[in-house]
Amino acid sequence: MFDAQRYFENSMRLLGSCESYAEIIGEGVQVEKDWHSWEVILWRITITFPSGEVLEVLEAHEKKTEKRTTKHYRKAKYHFMDPDHKCIFRVDSHKTSIPFDKPCHLHIGEHETVIEDGDSRLRGESLIGIGFPTIFSWVDQYLDGKLLIWQQP
Repeated sequence: MFDAQRYFENSMRLLGSCESYAEIIGEGVQVEKDWHSWEVILWRITITFPSGEVLEVLEAHEKKTEKRTTKHYRKAKYHFMDPDHKCIFRVDSHKTSIPFDKPCHLHIGEHETVIEDGDSRLRGESLIGIGFPTIFSWVDQYLDGKLLIWQQP
């Protein structure tokens, strides 16, 4: 089960690790009601790194009731771009809210080649429930000059 408070506290800690050297623009996490009975959560930030790369983050979580069952839906976009704003990678839900247990899509490179969940280039990593901690680790690997999982031989 998704623990929203723990997830966003962890995300804020990770974000805090780059505050001293990156420009971060955005509001904090907006929670409708409270952490234990949230209905809607919205988080939008843009991080610009000293080398010019930019990470745009949008997470929108919503609880919807269908047939007497409450389901967790989310809209996600993590767009990591080079200094010329060309796509390095983007993980998104194609501008739609999807059930939390359904995978996002990964777009790689300037031509935004799509990689779906289960693709061998992901080396077993799933795009189901992917979130800021994973995305932030990919950005960190890229900025450290390391190959990303889909670039590895």
